[in-house]
Amino acid sequence: MNDINTPNHLEELEPISRRAWVVLFVCSSSMFLLLLDSGAMFVAFPFIEDRFSDQASRTTLSWIVSAFFIVMVSALLVAGRAADRFGRRKVFLSGLMIYGIAAILGGLLSNVWALILFRALQGMGVAMLSPTALAICLVEFPHSRRAYAFGVWGTIGAGAGLCASPIGAGLVEIFNWRAVFIFTGIAALVTLGAGWSVLGKDEEERDSTPIDIFAALLATMTVASFTLVLVQGQDWGWSATPTLVCLTFFIFSAPVLVYRNSSHPYPLLNPKIFTSRSFNIGCLGSVFCQIGFFSIYFGLPLYMKEVWDWTPLRIGFALIPLNIIPILTSAIAG
Repeated sequence: MNDINTPNHLEELEPISRRAWVVLFVCSSSMFLLLLDSGAMFVAFPFIEDRFSDQASRTTLSWIVSAFFIVMVSALLVAGRAADRFGRRKVFLSGLMIYGIAAILGGLLSNVWALILFRALQGMGVAMLSPTALAICLVEFPHSRRAYAFGVWGTIGAGAGLCASPIGAGLVEIFNWRAVFIFTGIAALVTLGAGWSVLGKDEEERDSTPIDIFAALLATMTVASFTLVLVQGQDWGWSATPTLVCLTFFIFSAPVLVYRNSSHPYPLLNPKIFTSRSFNIGCLGSVFCQIGFFSIYFGLPLYMKEVWDWTPLRIGFALIPLNIIPILTSAIAG
């Protein structure tokens, strides 16, 4: 009777190998660092603004944050396709190297334009990490345990968000804003060394089809133009020439990109994924969630610093409640 009443899904659960846990630790460490960087940057930005206020306006300084996200979003699709073509491990480790070196150089130099450049390179590194880190982990986990891996991954991400603000604030309080860059850069290079020794060679089946270079460039420029409108439209003015040029380019290039992607024998992004209603709803929900989250995360530290004159440490701990709910629910969702 016990055998008959035992749920089938419990019998089908496969054991998780030690290697799977090690790979999960390495890959999640990289994402932990990137989320730590994002959270710490929001705390550090008001103090970076104080440092460079004599060199540039607030609009220019906002590019320290904007350049990172614009490059990351623009390169994400191409980086994912490159991972399929050349191997996830190569793209993952290359992303860690680019991110780590750019972070350290950004923390050492004292020119605002150099800092913006290296933040953009950090965004490129993140774009190479994001589509590969979780994929590398999932290959190591049995199919029956991948939902659990997702839950652990989400918990680590929420934990990174929880720790990001106080750690970043502590670095700024004890040292200065440069410590945020140097700390995350060194940690990324340490993770690179661990990944190099643990991950081994790319053994997954690669996609040998050629990359559509035209679609890759068009996708990057299309996403970048739309992101520029969203990020800089307020500062440039919604009717200003740069805003209208970017918006016009997006309006004309987006349909061309859709047509190219749907008609090309080797599309940059498989159009069949958009036939899933749940996938589309999930993407839309994620967009609105991220808009709300990052709007609060960017605005609150500035308000706390400029209006309330709070210290970095106080700002960092005040942001902790924003991450409590995600860390409690992500493991359950997995």
